[in-house]
Amino acid sequence: MRRYHIKTFIFILMIFSLPGKSQNWNLQFSTTYGTYSMKDLKEIQQSLQIQAQPFSAKIVESFPSRFGYDVAFIRTNSKRSIGLFYSYQSTGGRIHYEDYSGELKMDQIINGNSIGAFITGDLTKSESYKLYGGIRVGITATNLKLQNTIVALDQQYLSERYKFESLNLFASPLLGGKVFYNRFYGFLEARYEWHAAKGPLTLNGDGDVYVTVNSDEKAKADWDGFRASVGIGYSFK
Repeated sequence: MRRYHIKTFIFILMIFSLPGKSQNWNLQFSTTYGTYSMKDLKEIQQSLQIQAQPFSAKIVESFPSRFGYDVAFIRTNSKRSIGLFYSYQSTGGRIHYEDYSGELKMDQIINGNSIGAFITGDLTKSESYKLYGGIRVGITATNLKLQNTIVALDQQYLSERYKFESLNLFASPLLGGKVFYNRFYGFLEARYEWHAAKGPLTLNGDGDVYVTVNSDEKAKADWDGFRASVGIGYSFK
């Protein structure tokens, strides 16, 4: 994985230093609604539900779509834009059982912090709006927290917490549109995020203890899915 990280970092620096004419610098913020595959973690969640017997525990949440956010610093010219971005996304799962005597709760909380670069080209353009297409590439650092709690007769008898980490590389083709008003603009963007290289989830990121699927396969954070963003930007002309 390390050689891929180095290549991605070099690629980010190269595209951000591309020459251009009539350059502007933009700063934009957006909120993003994402869907997440999380195939391995869903299988692990089902195994945890079975292990929770004899409690009749149920899966009450299984890595649903959630909102995140995105910040980007962009350099534009008459035909294209290049930039750097940071994005945050999160989702999770829960197994739960409760009756008069106590409660069982098993949480799987996962979040991803991504950095990367992108390049876009204009498809149509006028003074008031433009449509564009492009691609984003980057690295996602994932944190997974497993928290198990048992409470009986109002007393906590068991509390376990484990933290796992991993790194992924991803690419994300995109389509979007912007509407301009003086130096401000609003935008909508749709993209599909494909994590081409997924690192295994390891305890505290030390590489020695893994989360496993079916007792032998190393589990990975599968952030693949669709993203839809809406946001606002400002141009420093």
